[in-house]
Amino acid sequence: MPVVYIAERNAPTYNIANDLDAYKFNTFLVYLRTTHRDILENAFQEVKVNFVRRWQARPDDKTDLSDLAWTLELQRQELLPTQVRNKYEEEKKKAEKVLGKRKRESKEEVIQ
Repeated sequence: MPVVYIAERNAPTYNIANDLDAYKFNTFLVYLRTTHRDILENAFQEVKVNFVRRWQARPDDKTDLSDLAWTLELQRQELLPTQVRNKYEEEKKKAEKVLGKRKRESKEEVIQ
C-alpha cells in the first residue's frame, strides 16, 4: 500500500476527470477508510451532536456558523501567513485599479 500523508498545509488536489488523479484519490480514500476509520469515527461521534445542532440552526438563532461556510478560497486565505496575505491584498488592489482604469478608458474609446 502506498504511503499517504494527510497534511494541514499544501494538501494535494485531485482532478477526478483525469484517470491518474481519480486513481490517486481513490487510493487515498481506501487508505483513509482502512487505516484511520475508527479514529475519525470516534472523533466525529464526540462532536456530532453539537455539529448537527449548529448545522440545522435557523438564521434567527444567532448561532455563529461562519466556520461551517467553508470555501476553498477561505481555506487558502487562512493558510497564508499574515504578511504574505497583506502583500497579496495590496497587489490585488493595485491590479484592480489598473484593470478598472483600462476598462473605463476602453469604454470611453468606444463612446467616442
